[in-house]
Amino acid sequence: MCENHTPKLISAKKAISGWNLYVSKSRNEELAAANANGENLISETIGEYITRYSSTYDAETSVLHGSDRIG
Repeated sequence: MCENHTPKLISAKKAISGWNLYVSKSRNEELAAANANGENLISETIGEYITRYSSTYDAETSVLHGSDRIG
């Protein structure tokens, strides 16, 4: 018999959607602040980008959900 993986898939999709929304909003805020100050954003690799946003995303979701990880 096949297991029903739908709940896990839905949970994963929500986590990915939350991550994408967070990165998009954060990047737009950074761009707006840089434009307001007449500055350019630094160039970074994908690895640096993921590491930087992951550290702040984990901290914010921990506060929002009262845990260290997303369910």
